[in-house]
Amino acid sequence: MELNNPGISLDIIMDLSVFKDAKLISGHNGVKRIVRYVDILEVPELKGWGREGEMLLTTGYAFKDTPAKLEDLLKELIRVQAAALVIKTDRYIGQLSQSILDLSDSENFPIIQLPNDVPYIDVTHEVLEHILQKQSALLRKSDKMYRNLTKLVINNDDTHSVAVHVSSLLQAPIWVLDEQKRILVASHEDTEPSPDAHIWKIAADRRHMGYLAVLKEELDELDSICIEQAKMAFSLKFLQRQVQQDTEKKMQGDFLQELLSGVSLTDSEIIERSRQFEISPDWTYKTLIFRLGSQTTQASFLAALDSFRNKLTGAKPMKSFVLNNGHSIILIVSAPDVADGDINACLEAFVAEWKGLRVGLGRNKNISQLSESYVEAKQALEIGVRLHAHNRIYDFYRYEYFHLLSQAYNHNWKEIIEERIGGLIQHDNEKGTEFIHTLFHYLDTNKSLMETASRMYIHRNSVKYRIDKIKDITAIPFETELDKLGYYMAIALYLIKRGS
Repeated sequence: MELNNPGISLDIIMDLSVFKDAKLISGHNGVKRIVRYVDILEVPELKGWGREGEMLLTTGYAFKDTPAKLEDLLKELIRVQAAALVIKTDRYIGQLSQSILDLSDSENFPIIQLPNDVPYIDVTHEVLEHILQKQSALLRKSDKMYRNLTKLVINNDDTHSVAVHVSSLLQAPIWVLDEQKRILVASHEDTEPSPDAHIWKIAADRRHMGYLAVLKEELDELDSICIEQAKMAFSLKFLQRQVQQDTEKKMQGDFLQELLSGVSLTDSEIIERSRQFEISPDWTYKTLIFRLGSQTTQASFLAALDSFRNKLTGAKPMKSFVLNNGHSIILIVSAPDVADGDINACLEAFVAEWKGLRVGLGRNKNISQLSESYVEAKQALEIGVRLHAHNRIYDFYRYEYFHLLSQAYNHNWKEIIEERIGGLIQHDNEKGTEFIHTLFHYLDTNKSLMETASRMYIHRNSVKYRIDKIKDITAIPFETELDKLGYYMAIALYLIKRGS
């Protein structure tokens, strides 16, 4: 197991026997610097020698003729965040200049005067021995932490048990948070992380999955190792949780697909499997089918649909489920009593944000009739797009009669269509006009020129011109409601069947 060199603080090293006659001559406020390495410098080349956490030993021989370079060496050590400079000043340098001492004090960088009779090998041996001893002790403790935490995960202990164990190791309260920093698990019940808590991200499978929060004023090397091990353990718990949720979601989706397809299940089977997948069998269900526009990607739409679902349910006792059928997205909404008004209000605002998006809505059904709501949503979408392309939302309640009409389609209806609007169909096909659609919207809006023009994105006068031409071509009687209804039904049936 890899472990970065933890090092030992300089004040502890100064207590070693090899430094009993040494003297800290400047940079006294830097005695808590961590010593990780020991090196010796007796050449004038400065670049490449210094590194973070290094204690550098020198007699100053390389600078005896150029004292200014010793100050350059000090600046280089400060720049790389070395630990200290240990120098035998009595041998070649003599007394250090005041500028060097001032720089050392201002940067809290320790300079230690070592007696000439102390061999370098004694210094390096004793310092490195203590560093290695500490590193070995930390490795043993780290390995024990790793094995204990791994055992908890492998034994499938719950996340709370892991959190309590980590808390005991750190001697501090901890919290595991989700991506929105909501508490999933707390080592101490009924507590929340304060603003002073340290927070680390937890990632798994290259995804950010949550946070680890620890309330402890200072963290030592062993604490840092423990936190890294804990992050690993919690990332595994997150993955376990994700796999479990994905499996449950797939099984839930398979069950809902069965219900949508109309697979024959007994009432007892439906109730048992519903409760297994946290689906309420006594609630009311409604199916919505979303058909995406050509420029809309499923990934971006599904992400937005999650936000829409959260807004739709809010604090209400309501659940929703999403099924992806490739060419269309199915949303199933359930509640003790589904309120169509609430759904439609949210739906209109949502649909307006997506170009080309169309939605078909089935009626409210109980769970055993879910396939009927699904079929109705499909029929509303198919019929609605052909009759009212200007709309974006198609509710089966409005298109039920058109559906019944299309179900009654037979040879006699073909004759009725030909008799009433055959001339207009032929004219549209030969001349490229839109008389059929114009007449449908004209009748559908109770002969409103303005509303027809709005639906077809043309001028009111253009509608009037077309209606006059239609009257000239077919001599359609517009006087009685029965006459209007006959032509209206014939045109609607033609438009529906033409797209089949």
